[in-house]
Amino acid sequence: MAIFASVGAFSWIIANEQLGPQVARWIQSLGLGWAGFLLVVNFFFLFLGCIMDAVPAMLIFFPVLLPVAKDLGVDPIHFGVVVVLNLMIGLLTPPVGALLFLEAKIADIPFDALVRAVGPSLIALLVVLALITYIPSLVTFVPNLVFR
Repeated sequence: MAIFASVGAFSWIIANEQLGPQVARWIQSLGLGWAGFLLVVNFFFLFLGCIMDAVPAMLIFFPVLLPVAKDLGVDPIHFGVVVVLNLMIGLLTPPVGALLFLEAKIADIPFDALVRAVGPSLIALLVVLALITYIPSLVTFVPNLVFR
């Protein structure tokens, strides 16, 4: 509850200070296009996932970046999946690796053994991230069948 309360307060500050439109103007002034924007988003959310939990990161930054993504022609479903996968990969990587501690406890194995075992999986996850980032139809194919 404390996390959600602080996120609510932070969201109010973001809305009150018009941070969303300011960030949107700044990103659009860089002239990155949708591919460059998604590359920056990937690095940003991977880094964020390494140091912070996914829910507060999504609650704080997703509402700021979603309008920019829409303006650049990125499908909201595609953008959401990219953000979530970035954060989940970040939660599996050091320096914090919050999910690694949880997994080591559940599996009752040493933390360092788990970190070594996760390495090859991280490579596969990063390949999948690159694929879904730059081939949006991999993410939007089924939703487009159902909802459009």
